Amino acid sequence: MGAVVARGADAFDTQTAALALASLCLYHGGMALNDAVDAQIDTEQQRGRPIAGGLVSRSAVLRVAIGLLTIGVAIAVGVSWALASWWPALLGVAIAVAVTLYNTPLKRTALGPVLMGACRALNALLGCGTAVTGGVAWLLAPGVFGYVAGLTWFARDEAIAGSRGRLMAGFATSVVGLAWLGVAPWVVSVGRWPAADGGTWLLLWCVTTLWVARGAVAAILQPTPQRVGRAVGIGVQAIVLIDAALAAGYAGPFAGLAVLSCLPVAMLLGRSIPPT
Repeated sequence: MGAVVARGADAFDTQTAALALASLCLYHGGMALNDAVDAQIDTEQQRGRPIAGGLVSRSAVLRVAIGLLTIGVAIAVGVSWALASWWPALLGVAIAVAVTLYNTPLKRTALGPVLMGACRALNALLGCGTAVTGGVAWLLAPGVFGYVAGLTWFARDEAIAGSRGRLMAGFATSVVGLAWLGVAPWVVSVGRWPAADGGTWLLLWCVTTLWVARGAVAAILQPTPQRVGRAVGIGVQAIVLIDAALAAGYAGPFAGLAVLSCLPVAMLLGRSIPPT
């Protein structure tokens, strides 16, 4: 998504493929590190998690996490060297640092959602490659950050549900992020206007917001672990829908469909691997 927003439909090239691989390593390295750090909590609250369930040792997961984060940064540095630009390397290192900071005691503080939002925003900018400068960063980063920070806030302590006030605040923050992505074309210039007309574009973001709201509102009205967990799953899967909308708007329907094709895969996998 970051690549096609920054560079258009011509972004399907080796640079994007390499940065996508770096993103996968950094993302899954962060997921592994998260499980390693939360092993004790998962033992008490979510015995189905791999470490808590005895399927893998914590030390093995830590080695995988460190290895994936290192490989992700190395790939980003390699892209920087090949393109003679320090942006991919800088963003790769920044993501690794944000991931590591998130998986410290800061995770349980008010900085936790901020760091998770930063991870996602930096990841979107990593896809932009050398075209990250200028308007595209302001187009993507605030909206992606706001949506994911709000979703993370909403999901805090999802295994035991939580306060209705926090759920409302998290949902409101995510909606603000979505609103920015919808109105950003009127505020920030990246050289291309969304392919759809203004009315259709705004309708698309209203539909996307309603997709997220269908689970969040139910959880706010009745904050049980089951409803909050379902809302978080919907919110995580909606990231694909958000990325597809941006890709379609700035690079045409082919790019949008390419991203959207991940949604049914995510929904099917979500039946056996709960999104969280």
